[in-house]
Amino acid sequence: MRQTYVKNTTCIVRGFIVPLEFIRGMSLMEIERTLGLAVGRLDRGAAFALLNAIPAEHELEYFGDTRSPEHRFEQVRNKQIGRQELNNAAYNYIQTARPKLIKVIAIKDHNPMMTEDQNWPSGHGAMQYKLIVNKPAVIVDLVESYPTGRFSYQ
Repeated sequence: MRQTYVKNTTCIVRGFIVPLEFIRGMSLMEIERTLGLAVGRLDRGAAFALLNAIPAEHELEYFGDTRSPEHRFEQVRNKQIGRQELNNAAYNYIQTARPKLIKVIAIKDHNPMMTEDQNWPSGHGAMQYKLIVNKPAVIVDLVESYPTGRFSYQ
């Protein structure tokens, strides 16, 4: 049974998160393209959860931006920069900029009959972090009107 999301309630999140400025004001279809989600992945809507606090450095992994999905990241990343150095630099951005970090929760699961490249194609370049532990967040918006419904949280 799929979880029901209600605005202004708390939830626990894990997985990929994005700074708010990369998706603010976008439609569900634009968010699919930006984040690198299969077309139609958000056709049942999405919940948007704001992390309650900036995660600790050891709770995050940096995966560049959505032009390189997780399953392709090691193939394309600059190998002259060590993985830990990359994580450290990305975490320094979080500590300095203090962005609002959003988990986009698709109401519809990915399609297990599709390949990774089909489920998670290259996106349009939003900075992406992977939260590797469970963290509390609050649902700040629910958008159900696909494809034009907009994520309106400021």
